[in-house]
Amino acid sequence: MFRHSGEEKAWLYLQGRGHRLLEHNYRTPDRRTEIDLITLKDGVVHFIEVKDWKSGIPTLTQNRKRQAMVRRAAVIYMGSDGFYNSIMSIREISPEKSMDAGDGLVVIDAGMVSRMSAPECDTGDELCLTGSASPLDTGAYSVSFDLISIINGQIEHIERLF
Repeated sequence: MFRHSGEEKAWLYLQGRGHRLLEHNYRTPDRRTEIDLITLKDGVVHFIEVKDWKSGIPTLTQNRKRQAMVRRAAVIYMGSDGFYNSIMSIREISPEKSMDAGDGLVVIDAGMVSRMSAPECDTGDELCLTGSASPLDTGAYSVSFDLISIINGQIEHIERLF
């Protein structure tokens, strides 16, 4: 299932802490960026880079350019059918549940589910969702950019790295 053993180790670690796997080895449609793992836990979508090294400092790989690329990939993914379908397969949908879509992801009205927004405007390095929402505001989910470093078998999970 996973391309690299480090990604599998990271997934097993996250799974044991209550994460649900949405995607692994996600690539943007233009293939400029890959995100190793995308998970969901407690209403937070985690975009996770996995570094499995023998030595070194993995946080140094997360420079401004990489951060901009990952943010852009997150916006694209959260506006995609893949994210929408993953969330709908996880959520138990009932007429009583509703997520405040504002400029967000879904509205549940009398049992009907509809998609509300997608990335549509390119503003240089970033993409934005339609409406007045910030680029990563989905109304129902927050976002965390994480790093899992595995050095000599020791796992360190840094949440909200940037």
